[in-house]
Amino acid sequence: MNREATGHTLLDQMTSLRDDFENLDIERLYEQNLLEEGSAAGYKYYTVLPAGREFLGKKLRVGSGKGDIGEKTPHKVGVRLLEVWLQQQNDVDRVEPYYEYDHETVFDVAGFDTNGELVWVGEAELPSNNSHAPVDDYDKLSAVDADAIWTFNNLETAIEVLDRLAEANRIEKSVSGRSARSFTAIRDAVEDFDSAGLTTVRSFKNLDQEVNQ
Repeated sequence: MNREATGHTLLDQMTSLRDDFENLDIERLYEQNLLEEGSAAGYKYYTVLPAGREFLGKKLRVGSGKGDIGEKTPHKVGVRLLEVWLQQQNDVDRVEPYYEYDHETVFDVAGFDTNGELVWVGEAELPSNNSHAPVDDYDKLSAVDADAIWTFNNLETAIEVLDRLAEANRIEKSVSGRSARSFTAIRDAVEDFDSAGLTTVRSFKNLDQEVNQ
């Protein structure tokens, strides 16, 4: 979770880590609220919860270039996928995760050209109980002169977030019907909007496929 595992990265599914321990009672770890199971890009991931980190004597690294407070592993995977995707863009020379733009604004990822100018920003969106969070993310992305990419762990979250943006008049309309049947269709619809804070979208799986081509 702190990108410090030897021989393992966030883009490797965590079942291999689990299988390294013969006597691991993973259900007991769930029951004791030490560990949580999740998924990203179709792979299984685990988050060591606060009680688990306390038991291990470990802290989650947070702050500029490190991570968000209370962040779970699937979100970290989305950020890493965005980071690698931006590194492959022709107009990007340098990429910074968890980039602190100012004292109030942090982007999940930021991409800079050879002149050090900000050319891309990105956010990884997962299901949230905070219905206004996507609107806040849109506003901070649209406030900078850069293209903006959003990535979602699943189709349902993408549709829900776009609905919230439409309700808040940040994009011209919701994505529904045939335009909501796949991420390719959603991406085409979003790119037609020409919205300042929403240049394009991808799923975690899309990014995983693109960066590994």
